[in-house]
Amino acid sequence: MPKIETLESLVESPYYPRDDKQLEAAKRAIEKALPRKLRSKKMPPRVKADVQWLSGLLKESRWKKKKGVDAIVAAGLLYLLNGKDSIPDKVQVIGYFDDSIVLDVVIRSIQIGVAK
Repeated sequence: MPKIETLESLVESPYYPRDDKQLEAAKRAIEKALPRKLRSKKMPPRVKADVQWLSGLLKESRWKKKKGVDAIVAAGLLYLLNGKDSIPDKVQVIGYFDDSIVLDVVIRSIQIGVAK
């Protein structure tokens, strides 16, 4: 699995949608799989809140977003949904640590890319 600690490593990862067709497929996959993942009792509340915010942003069409914001969000959420990440989510306490790092990279990178 690729180690994702920076925006560049996320964009270079296999999770990043390369074109509109891949982005739409990613959105459908996220919409289908995310509700089950969010029901996990092992997911820390802060990670759950970030995931819910990001998935809402991905669905939002009324805001102006810089090009690439949806692809970055989709890549981060796809990483979370992938069962083969750096630290398996089943590992108590630290299972979502790598996911929280990726989500933090996503949130920090898009904060300036979203405007009302």
